[in-house]
Amino acid sequence: MTKRGFIFLGVTALFLCAALATGARVLYLPAVCFGLLLILSLFSCYLAALSLTCTGTLSQLHITRGESVVFTVTMHGFLLFPVTGDLTVAPPGVGRDQKANWNNHVLFLRPGPHKDDFSFPLECQHHGIFRVGMEDFRVHDVFGFFSFPLFQRNAKAASPFALSVHPKIYPLTDEIEARPTENGLTSEQVLDADSGDSLAANREYRYGDPFKRINWKQTARTRKVYVRRYEPEENPQVILLIDTKTASEIPYAYSDLAADTAISLAHFYLENNCNARLSFLRLEVKGQPEQYNCRLNTSSDFSELDSLLLTLPFPYETDPLTMPLDDFLHLHSASVVHIITDQPSEQLLKSLKAMKSDGYAITCIVPGPGSGCELPQVGVPLLYLPEAQQIPAVLGGHL
Repeated sequence: MTKRGFIFLGVTALFLCAALATGARVLYLPAVCFGLLLILSLFSCYLAALSLTCTGTLSQLHITRGESVVFTVTMHGFLLFPVTGDLTVAPPGVGRDQKANWNNHVLFLRPGPHKDDFSFPLECQHHGIFRVGMEDFRVHDVFGFFSFPLFQRNAKAASPFALSVHPKIYPLTDEIEARPTENGLTSEQVLDADSGDSLAANREYRYGDPFKRINWKQTARTRKVYVRRYEPEENPQVILLIDTKTASEIPYAYSDLAADTAISLAHFYLENNCNARLSFLRLEVKGQPEQYNCRLNTSSDFSELDSLLLTLPFPYETDPLTMPLDDFLHLHSASVVHIITDQPSEQLLKSLKAMKSDGYAITCIVPGPGSGCELPQVGVPLLYLPEAQQIPAVLGGHL
């Protein structure tokens, strides 16, 4: 019984007590009518909860941040009396500790057979993998006196769903010239090498080929001498560094902007055939430091990065980023370095300034609302990014 039902029951009891105490027949009529109304309400609500089932579906399981997904509830069953349904849905990115922000919808169900669809758009403002579904469904009589959950087993079928909200790719425009490698070849050309990142093909033996490159299995099978042909191990032209810790206590304030920036930069350099590599700084897995580097040369590399950003945590950290980068960066022959962090330290900025003087094209991207308010200018481009819509304008000319 709801709060309204208890109040109405109390009023009915008062009329009944007054009628019994005074013997006035005029008081019996409202007491009896109110009592019958309560019984009818209870009967209609109980039958609805016993006969109804509902099925939830999502229009898509993979969308981009900022888009909407449609959650549809289909009601099945037969009703003798009209009732209302109270549906509670948890939007993407709203946890169980934020129940006040869940979406509540009231459905009116008429008497008779039912196979009705009710659709509700859900906005997806944050990236990640979220649990979306019916958190609760209760049936009420039309007067709101009683409330019951659905009684049938598996009454709420196919719920919840795992919704993947991917970071948004913003188009970046800039002119990039093809940078040759140390051997004078671009990253798309294949070179014969003794070893490399991957095996490119096999070819017949030529005079002067080293014996260690002979493919003995294919040679025995074809009775011709074949040697292995590799793609060369190339140093990246572009380095992307993402700080996985944030100084913001607001959920998703940094992680959404950092993920959108990283995926936009990766897409830009992949489209322009630039050999790139991405590394995550201060990454921890189950409380232990973890080193993760990935190259960004193919569409499969891009898909791997996109999937990783869906599950990558960005925990709160008060200490600024002071990790020395010189040793790491000098392992590669990159000419462009982008670092994404919302809490660069003075030590980090001085290190980046020294790298810039060595010929690196350095940019430090600072995402988050109010970012960069207390950061000193030390000769390194600090690109403040208060909102994702400004990514093309802020990054343009710094690629």
